[in-house]
Amino acid sequence: MARDPSVARRRRLAGAVRTAGGEVFAASRLVLALKTAIAVAVAWYLAPLVPFADAEYSYYAPLGVLVAMYPTVVDSAKSGILALVGLACGIALGLGGLAIVALGAPAIVGVAFVVGAGVALGGIRALDAGRDWIAIAALFVLLLGGHETEEFSSSYIVTMAFGVLVGVAANYLLLPPVYLRDAAARLSELREHLEEQLRLMAEMVDVRKVDAERLTTGSDALAERAAAVADDVHEAARSRRANPRARRLDDLHDENARRWWALGRIIEISRPFA
Repeated sequence: MARDPSVARRRRLAGAVRTAGGEVFAASRLVLALKTAIAVAVAWYLAPLVPFADAEYSYYAPLGVLVAMYPTVVDSAKSGILALVGLACGIALGLGGLAIVALGAPAIVGVAFVVGAGVALGGIRALDAGRDWIAIAALFVLLLGGHETEEFSSSYIVTMAFGVLVGVAANYLLLPPVYLRDAAARLSELREHLEEQLRLMAEMVDVRKVDAERLTTGSDALAERAAAVADDVHEAARSRRANPRARRLDDLHDENARRWWALGRIIEISRPFA
């Protein structure tokens, strides 16, 4: 009997919804959300006290927090710094756009210039998280700077920097995440899927009847899981850096590395037979 396509679509949709729900309500995600909410509140409250910045632009402090809040401490610091570098480049570009307008060029030319140049500079991969901020910051300076361009620009970057600092501090001080145990659990799941695939291959050899389509489907699914687990193991390793909670988990990190190497080798060897 042919399968009903609508039933298959509903099942895929239900599976996607369950997966999304699991990702939203995962403990690590909820902890990150709570830390971000606390950091945003602190940054918003203290921003008017930041020196060299006008209190009128305090709303940029929570934005700085959002820029810096990543799942790992080291990624928070790196993202925050690169965002500030991109911001500084954008501010300089915006000032250049204002100079063009001041020389008599139409405002539309200034807007087109800063956006075009900002998007082009955003191609610098080394800036990573800061790439997208170049054009945005340039446009903000050009359109919102008005007659107080210097005050706006300095307040913009100083307040954002304060928000980044609060975000990194919150991520470091409030339960800095360590994903080593999560990675260990994912490795165990991958081992179980690998066992199922190897058992299937062994059964087909025993009966001397190979279902190539079924074997290929299982092998492809296993490879996708392995790629996802590789990302988890890598992120867990990054979560150890600059993290005081990870010092007592060095043995688990080493064990995860050995398990991933062994599972990865077996999966790699088994794929040509699929």
